Amino acid sequence: MDAMKPACTLRVNEATSAGVRRIADGLIGDALRRGCRSQRKPATTVHHFRTTTKRLRALLLLIRPVIARTTFERENARLKRIADRLAPLRDRTVAVETLMALGQSPEVVGRALPSVSSRRSSLGSTPQPALARAARELDQARARFLKLRIRGDGWEVIGPGLIKVYRQARRRKHAAVSSQRDLAFHRWRIRVKQLFYQLQWLEAVWPQRFGRMLKRLRRLEENLGRDHDLLELRSLLRKMPVPADGGAAINRVLRLVEKRSRKLQQASERIGAKAFRESPRKFQRSCRRHWASWLQ
Repeated sequence: MDAMKPACTLRVNEATSAGVRRIADGLIGDALRRGCRSQRKPATTVHHFRTTTKRLRALLLLIRPVIARTTFERENARLKRIADRLAPLRDRTVAVETLMALGQSPEVVGRALPSVSSRRSSLGSTPQPALARAARELDQARARFLKLRIRGDGWEVIGPGLIKVYRQARRRKHAAVSSQRDLAFHRWRIRVKQLFYQLQWLEAVWPQRFGRMLKRLRRLEENLGRDHDLLELRSLLRKMPVPADGGAAINRVLRLVEKRSRKLQQASERIGAKAFRESPRKFQRSCRRHWASWLQ
């Protein structure tokens, strides 16, 4: 998870709908400025752009109940396409970093990932055109966010969306813990990340509680993120043809991946039990009460 805390947060002296538009404008403007400064580091720009699209999708979820359904679906799909087109540029980097984090030598990395390094990226050999296209699309998204028709104001703008994401994250925690399925842990991670972003924009409303939740959600998402990277690496390795040496090194890596993944999932279960201990109904009542106090 991006450790950077966004400068854009809701303010007590402005309409909530205006604050939402300002946050979107700030997120996109910051990403585009960072992209200009990182022109010689495409991977850094990809990270900034992808993180921004994820934050914007979390913002859309926050206001989903008060915007048109077709608007949400259209803008969410556009943002997802931006992130998906940039994903291949980071596949190799993440796979190599994951292997190195497992303590594997460069020689093992080279044997384990030859197809990844030779695979043609959808971005081509020079990623600048794809990054330029992503920058244009983000700028277009900014214009659309500024024109969003948001119904209502105050807590009714962000409250229902926040509680829904909290409830879904809690349910996905139960599903992951009960099923122990890798896909369930991945689905849980998505909502955890989105809730983390949303609470960052609302931390001023309830600093003590939201600050504590943010710390737990950060640790939780980091664990789930490392687990996801491990499982993506496992998927890549299983799809590869068996090398001439019989694949002994790859099999050792696969066993290590399974062991490390289970430890991360167990740690995630413990953190999640604390982060989502409160029922959605009680969480909603507490949030609404502190929102009213914040406005006074």
